[in-house]
Amino acid sequence: MYANARSRVIRFTAALVVLCIQLSPTVSGAEAGSDWWGGFAPPSSGGQGLDGPVRALLDTGGILIAGGEFTNAGGISANHVAEWNGSSWEPFGSGTDGTVTSLLSFGGGVVAAGEFSLAGGVGASNVAFWDGAAWSALGGGVNGVVEALASFQGLLIAGGRFTEAGGVSAPYLAAWDGAEWFDLGAGLNGWVFALSTYGDALAVGGWFTSSNGGGIRITSWDGSTWSAPFGPVNGPIWGLTRWPLGSPDALVSTGFFEISGGAATNSIAAWNGSDWYPVGGGMNGLANCAASHFGRLFAGGSFDLADGLPAAGVALWTGDGWEGLGTGIDGHVRALTSHQSSLYVGGDFTEAGGMPSSYIARWDGQVPSDVPDGPDRGPDRWAEDGSPRLLAVPNPVRGGESVEFRLQLPGDGGERHVRLAVFDVHGRQVAAVLDRPMSVGTHRIRWDGSSDDGAVLPSGSYFARLEVAGQVTTTKVERLGAPVQKR
Repeated sequence: MYANARSRVIRFTAALVVLCIQLSPTVSGAEAGSDWWGGFAPPSSGGQGLDGPVRALLDTGGILIAGGEFTNAGGISANHVAEWNGSSWEPFGSGTDGTVTSLLSFGGGVVAAGEFSLAGGVGASNVAFWDGAAWSALGGGVNGVVEALASFQGLLIAGGRFTEAGGVSAPYLAAWDGAEWFDLGAGLNGWVFALSTYGDALAVGGWFTSSNGGGIRITSWDGSTWSAPFGPVNGPIWGLTRWPLGSPDALVSTGFFEISGGAATNSIAAWNGSDWYPVGGGMNGLANCAASHFGRLFAGGSFDLADGLPAAGVALWTGDGWEGLGTGIDGHVRALTSHQSSLYVGGDFTEAGGMPSSYIARWDGQVPSDVPDGPDRGPDRWAEDGSPRLLAVPNPVRGGESVEFRLQLPGDGGERHVRLAVFDVHGRQVAAVLDRPMSVGTHRIRWDGSSDDGAVLPSGSYFARLEVAGQVTTTKVERLGAPVQKR
């Protein structure tokens, strides 16, 4: 069933894991007047909801699998793991005797991991394998909670809050080759919460501040060597998600941090293959997870503002900024996934869009079909609507960092006279950034944060104003103090 891959490199099939995974259930339409579906009401009221929080979601070819803290799904007994066939839930045998935090398609079946000692009545220490009919243990398992799973080079990778795997020392990260567990030599000094393949490597994120490759909160393994291409992050990473926007894909990190590799980021950041970039102004609280739906990026967590705007628990990145999904979720989002025309949400909540939705929800809102801007694509793909466009990156900006203004100048050719200036909250111009003819198209202009007299502007809110051929657009820029280093 498994191939021994410790001594050979196998071309891997990328599998996105941690708390957010791409899924695919099919269910009936949304309730009239709402983008949120009303069918996941509590099982006690006859709905198809669950009786406890969802921690993980997985699609296995049209069937949705949910894992978490529940024991009842849609009125049937389902101990911590169940599958949704589009109209009702079905159990995975007798399930597990404790919480399932992570799910992964692997070896022709499904691996479930979390905090449990039995799976289907069989002894299984925090990780188990479902072959479609029965549960089995994976060796001696691990001695603590598993938070994330991934498949890499034919190996099953587990990360979490354990120190041993199969009876051998394996601090916070271990690999299973089909016969035994072994340590990967990461040298981590703290918990692992997130795993994702990226390019030819495995990205590992979490709470750690030291590793053999030098990574802080995030590190990378190519199958033989640990390295730190990403740069340090100043707070814990809870999720890693690939965002397919080109070659290479972006790698999106979610968590509770403010700085990623020197860039100002608020709980969410995107890696473009060489640098970290903020995704708008980010969130005002923990971002647990992210997922791609119709090419758009969605994020979920324990926040109520995104880009300073209302976004209860879940938000959509439009390419220009974050938007909430109606009235959102009344609790914490721990998992997101996409299937066909719907976005699925799991977590610790009882309402979605103001309707009863017991720990799982479905959003059927319309998503624009154009491809949004990625972390380093600026306005290159902004819609040609005849108006100038303006984006500031990073935003907010810290200390003495520079801001890059990304401009789209409309027209069929030639030049336009462009004026770009920065104003304070009283409407006074503090910096003239640009005042000259420029060709139609997209441009990037850096501003070092200084005023017209050369002084560095203090922290606060400012407004950048772009004027092109009589048309005006503005964007808000937040200047913050020096970075706050989290421990």
